[in-house]
This record gives sequence, C-alpha cells and structure tokens, in this order.
Amino acid sequence: MKKLGVGLETIEDLKKLQAHRYETLVYCCSYTTLKPQRFEELIEKGSLYWIIKGRILARQKILGFESYIDNSDKKEHLLY
Repeated sequence: MKKLGVGLETIEDLKKLQAHRYETLVYCCSYTTLKPQRFEELIEKGSLYWIIKGRILARQKILGFESYIDNSDKKEHLLY
C-alpha cells in the first residue's frame, strides 16, 4: 500500500511525525480515508510504502487496521 507523505520533505520529518504520534497515542499509526478492499491481506503480510517528494523512501510493516468515526462524523481508517 502506498501513502503520500504530504508536507514531509525528508525521512527525518517522517521519523519526527511518527515519534509524535507514538508519544500521544502509544503506538505509531497512519490515517487514510479510503479503506483498502483487501485489507485483511495487508495485516502482518503487507507493507506501507511512504512516498516523499515523489519517491518511495520508506517501508513499514502493517500490523493492524481499524475503522472509526472522527469528531466531524467522517469515517477514517487507521493503519498501525
């Protein structure tokens, strides 16, 4: 699965973003509005590829997937 690192310039920016999320949520996660159709196959076997400045620069293992409704009644999906 590919994820655009919007606003990120470097891998160090990604590390800082994930460290901040880990401090506040106790686990590292990424948000998406579109749920992958075959998300079950991604859990534990798939990877999240980070695209930063138009290039794939990082890869992360996907450990879990969760759906929820945010404060504005918008459905979100969480990858961790």
